[in-house]
Amino acid sequence: MLDAVSFMYEEVAKKEVEKGELCYLKIETYSIERPLYFIYPSNSLMKKRNEMFYENLINQKNRPF
Repeated sequence: MLDAVSFMYEEVAKKEVEKGELCYLKIETYSIERPLYFIYPSNSLMKKRNEMFYENLINQKNRPF
């Protein structure tokens, strides 16, 4: 058995958490920043929609709460 920590989307490990094979490590006062890439097919019919989603996300990040 390995003793390791991993970062992933919650949905990816949902079944393993429910079965008790994995558990959450609660971190309250720690912030992680890293590059995040939005990838979609270059010939996507939804190119404009994808780019608008990204722009809206960036604009929200820059808003004060």
